[in-house]
Amino acid sequence: MKVKIQNLGAVKAAEIELKPLTVFVGENGTGKTWSAYALASIFNRDMLDIYTQDLSNNSREDLFPVLDDLINSIINDQSPKFDIVEFVEKNLGEYLNDLGAFCPVWLGGILNTSKEVFKDVKFKFSPSENDIDFLVKALNSAYFEGSAPLSNNEADCKLLFSKKSSDDFILFHSKKPKYSFNKKSQIDIRQRVLDCILRLIHIGLFQDVFVLPTERSLFTSLFRLNDNNTEISASLNSSAQNRHFLTRSTVGQFVLQIRSFSKEEQAERIHALKNNQDIERIANLSKVLESEILLGSVGIDESNQNQLLVFKFEDDQSIELMGASSMVKELSSLVLYLRFFAKPYDLIVIDEPEMNLHPAAQVEIAEFLAMLVNAGLNLIITTHSPYIVDHLSNLMIAHGREDKAELTKKLYLENEDAFISPEKVSVYLFEDGTAKSILEDDGIIEWSTFSNVSDDIGNFL
Repeated sequence: MKVKIQNLGAVKAAEIELKPLTVFVGENGTGKTWSAYALASIFNRDMLDIYTQDLSNNSREDLFPVLDDLINSIINDQSPKFDIVEFVEKNLGEYLNDLGAFCPVWLGGILNTSKEVFKDVKFKFSPSENDIDFLVKALNSAYFEGSAPLSNNEADCKLLFSKKSSDDFILFHSKKPKYSFNKKSQIDIRQRVLDCILRLIHIGLFQDVFVLPTERSLFTSLFRLNDNNTEISASLNSSAQNRHFLTRSTVGQFVLQIRSFSKEEQAERIHALKNNQDIERIANLSKVLESEILLGSVGIDESNQNQLLVFKFEDDQSIELMGASSMVKELSSLVLYLRFFAKPYDLIVIDEPEMNLHPAAQVEIAEFLAMLVNAGLNLIITTHSPYIVDHLSNLMIAHGREDKAELTKKLYLENEDAFISPEKVSVYLFEDGTAKSILEDDGIIEWSTFSNVSDDIGNFL
């Protein structure tokens, strides 16, 4: 999928093609992180509440007439069925562009700065036929049924909806008292219907969106666990300012996602691992990360009331995560994500995965990221690491070679799944207010942002 970005901080105009592995490189302050976070927010289902609430309170009947007709039918006590596949085929680009136009409303909170900075930001999406075909396939296989209460002051006033697997249609029905819906209920119906349809579209694009921000090592190591959920030590309290921080900013979303692996959700995860081989394959990569790179395991010490995240060395000695090495703290959140959350077709954004890593570990993480993509995840990474970028080029070139068995022995992780097709990768250099593709068809990455610095140092004396 291609997206044009305008007036986002340092980025004045850029066109980016999102691939399963999208890499942003460039100097500090060139717009890499803001672009990655903004894209993540657009595809994040949690932002839909803001968008659908606006559409519900400020009806724009010229935008998607078919949705307005559907909502009016429900209000008028009919039981319509909605062809979501047809809607996607005709309106996906228009919907994503409207969502992108609305994005500046929440960007200030996501990036923890004034939203006025983003008033001129524009996003324009161009989904390809392959993107639409992939989404249609995902929608066809989806099935669900549920209900949502409506604001009519009646216990039995509900919106019912269902979709069968391999059926293009979502069925809607309103269960209500004999008198008509009031104005508040009509707005409520509109938001519920929009949320149902648009959330399903987002799940079809990316199962979920997860961001590992640069601050991840700090907040992961501060966790304290109890029987109900995760608590964060004193640095975060319940003030209004911190509640806003927790619910909207990228760091806040990261904290809330990591802290959500309650015992109930762990049980659900165990069930998913037993019944879905694709999820099991991705989750097992957390063990590869621990055994091959961290040389130990991230776990939970349940020996006292305040359960702790700990790191266990290969000799079974354990220490609190706060006291572990910077590399362990840096990568522990990735371990937790893979173990408790990751699903095929997730989108995960990792800001500078090389932070606090020795060059050898940076090479290992390059191989590991390629393995994640080959297991079914989508990644956007920002990086300043020549080791990651150069080795990624090696992995793409080697993918087309016939001597993979010999080349596998040269890999740091010695795993053939680290070879990755150039068709799955895009690499963009951010500079001079734009972003340009620097990946050749054969896997060669043409860039100089690091080599120029090396030449300056080498020629200093």
